[in-house]
Amino acid sequence: AGVIPAAVRALRHLDAGPARAVVGPCVRPACYEFGEAELASVVSVVGDGVEARTHDGRPALDVAAGVRLALAAAGVDECVDTGLCTTCSADHWSHRGGGDRQRQALVAVLVA
Repeated sequence: AGVIPAAVRALRHLDAGPARAVVGPCVRPACYEFGEAELASVVSVVGDGVEARTHDGRPALDVAAGVRLALAAAGVDECVDTGLCTTCSADHWSHRGGGDRQRQALVAVLVA
């Protein structure tokens, strides 16, 4: 918790210009079943916007919504969400979709 606001603060320290972000491919709620108790715990911290349902109606966590909420709360001026699901996409890897065969990365970039 707190990674997104800390990253935004660090980037703003380097450049006071407008903050823009992109939410890249990630597991989307239709594919991310989440336990009800765990989901309630996340909702109590992040807000109702992260509560979702899977394609078959089970409780799910909307990770991208949580990231967008945290970015907005941190003062990010513009946020674009690719909408891509790593589980559904053949072009992206997902532990939920394909197991532990590959790795992933998070990238933060400051464009001057």
